[in-house]
Amino acid sequence: MSWEEELINLYDKNRAQVGVVQYHLFKKNGKEEKIPYVLLPPFHTTVTAQVQIVISTLGDFLGASKVYSDDKLTVIPVTEKSGSRTAGIAPHPLCDNLKYLAGDYEKYVKDKKKDVASYHESYMEALERWHSSAYTHRKVDGVYLYLKKGTLIQDLIHEKVLELDDTGYLSEAVKIENVDQDKSFVRFIVRENGAEGDWHGIDECWKDPSLQDSFIQYYQSLEGQKDIDYLAGTMQTVSYLQPKKIRNEGDGAKLISSNDMDNFTFRGRFVTKEQAFAIGNETSQKMHNALKWIIRRQGRSFDTLMMVTWETDMKQMPLWDADTETIASGDDEEGTGEFAEYFSNDPPEGWNREPSKSEPDSNFFTAQQFYHALEGYGKEIDHTSNMVLMAFDAATTGRLAMEEFKTLETARSLDNIKNWHMRCVWLKRKKKR
Repeated sequence: MSWEEELINLYDKNRAQVGVVQYHLFKKNGKEEKIPYVLLPPFHTTVTAQVQIVISTLGDFLGASKVYSDDKLTVIPVTEKSGSRTAGIAPHPLCDNLKYLAGDYEKYVKDKKKDVASYHESYMEALERWHSSAYTHRKVDGVYLYLKKGTLIQDLIHEKVLELDDTGYLSEAVKIENVDQDKSFVRFIVRENGAEGDWHGIDECWKDPSLQDSFIQYYQSLEGQKDIDYLAGTMQTVSYLQPKKIRNEGDGAKLISSNDMDNFTFRGRFVTKEQAFAIGNETSQKMHNALKWIIRRQGRSFDTLMMVTWETDMKQMPLWDADTETIASGDDEEGTGEFAEYFSNDPPEGWNREPSKSEPDSNFFTAQQFYHALEGYGKEIDHTSNMVLMAFDAATTGRLAMEEFKTLETARSLDNIKNWHMRCVWLKRKKKR
């Protein structure tokens, strides 16, 4: 299959994980840390929030607080334009920066842009359309009713989440998690009639599957004329603005992009760009969301180069960059023990025995453990499954290049790992912590 098909297949096989925030555990400087990641629903992305506001479904303000680094990952709905915005006015549908949300932004922020009020106006117009549609949600209604009051920054100042300087404007010297106050990203917690625990919903907007489904249905109802999707071969609404944030949350480089309307690189072959390039919106969402998820789940970075590999049947395989002892010990280098469950049979007697001082240092026992480990992996796989390897790098901040794409039968991949460790292995002494 092509790399696009592999990613779509990866998304479809992991639909049960959609919207579930998971954590990648690792040790850094002796301390255990966790990095959150999530397989995103269609038409959603992740952001890092600095402020969260608590309101009721009736639009009443209940409180606010700062968001700190261990809980900052936030899933938000996006449109085609807002999901790839770099400049101009393109509001997110629900959660966004203060400039878009606050009706009193100009009162508290020195902004030299003449059209600063247009940001909030554009946001409110878009939110009102969702609020007035057949696909609205109680949380959408609450956010709309609250923001209509135009007191967001005033409320945040009252709660001491934001601070003013001596002139009455937001202080430029104060930051929230290294972000300027006026650029803070806001997320919402919406409680039913202001009470906590008196209904069966999820208060946090970024965790609520019903809210995500509401936006998906609403956004699909707005989609325009459909055309042939060159990847899936089906009729879909075509997207020409592709998502970013592929390698990490701050990555602005896009894997697929096209904005050449001057040199016409398709001239002589096609009449219009639509004839040369057409990817369905749903297909694009699946591809990019699956790639983001698998990279955050098990990718490895080397400076700007990002490499990731997975097994198409989602079986646990040895890390491609692990050493012999790591695979043999059933443990990864961070100490999470993720290989420990993949030994199919009981090991032979003495397999985990430490060699005595009188025995030669031939690394015999590590070698035996390694071979038994690979046999255990091999018995778990289906011989029709494949290992997929992808590598990405960016020469500029806006364009992401695919440096490598390979698929290999999983059984053959394990044989290659075994042959590499048998023929290329060398003794590396290291001190275990």
